[in-house]
Amino acid sequence: GVGILLAEKWMEHVLEVKRISDRICAMKINVGFTILTTFSIYAPQVGLDDEAKDSFYDELFCAVSKTAETESLFLCGDFNGHVGSMAGGYEGVHGGYGYGERNPEGVRLLDFAVANELVITNSMFQKRSSHLVTYQSGGASTQVDYILTRKNNFRHVTNTKVVPNEECALQHKLVICDKSLPLGFVSGD
Repeated sequence: GVGILLAEKWMEHVLEVKRISDRICAMKINVGFTILTTFSIYAPQVGLDDEAKDSFYDELFCAVSKTAETESLFLCGDFNGHVGSMAGGYEGVHGGYGYGERNPEGVRLLDFAVANELVITNSMFQKRSSHLVTYQSGGASTQVDYILTRKNNFRHVTNTKVVPNEECALQHKLVICDKSLPLGFVSGD
């Protein structure tokens, strides 16, 4: 499942929380002079059929396309794909600082990012491997958890990294994205 945690002090600034499916939820919050829309994602696993994956990405595409261009957009979660360590034809979406080998699910995520003018923030900052690996199990280390934002929002992102010793869910590592925001609040209308 999916969910979003929020510090109590921000509760009064929440404009909307929406469960889109078992795999996608979204929250709009007034932060500074910005409406911040955050999606929590859990993409279908590698073993599921292409129909389930296509359905998920169609649903996500529809939800993202309904988000106003003026809103600061972030998609966070387990995308169950490996985008690989190099941009390899996805320059502008992939910054060349990923982990491991690209797989078909990673290509699907990269194509989704291109179609929606998104950037995979994890791949934009050079980090040591321990700050790239988001999932460890049975001796295997991979990167499947990502934070994406619109290309025009990326200029405000100052860092994205994994906290290697902090598990936020069994086997998954906490991924943090730092973003600068203007001060003040705007109406949600």
